[in-house]
Amino acid sequence: MIDDIFEFCDLCGTNEHQGRKLGDMQFFMTAGQHAELRRIQMVQATIAAVATRRTDDRGEGVISMAIAVLIVAFLGVALWLAFKGFADDTERTLDEQVDKIGN
Repeated sequence: MIDDIFEFCDLCGTNEHQGRKLGDMQFFMTAGQHAELRRIQMVQATIAAVATRRTDDRGEGVISMAIAVLIVAFLGVALWLAFKGFADDTERTLDEQVDKIGN
């Protein structure tokens, strides 16, 4: 009799309004209670999805490698500039010494 009234929920398309049977009595959820239950389940699913994403390590190696490549590139530029400055200074000093010897 009651099963005919609550065949499917308009909100979710299930028959969860039929509730649980305890002894001879059967408890029913109202549409508002059912909607609140659905909202709670959606929040729990969202929290579980976010927690899964936080523990997911896919892509970490690529990001770490990109950071390492950038660091090495900047170190390479810094070392090149230091070497170039050292070489230019050495060339200038050598030219001065050769000029002193030649005079």
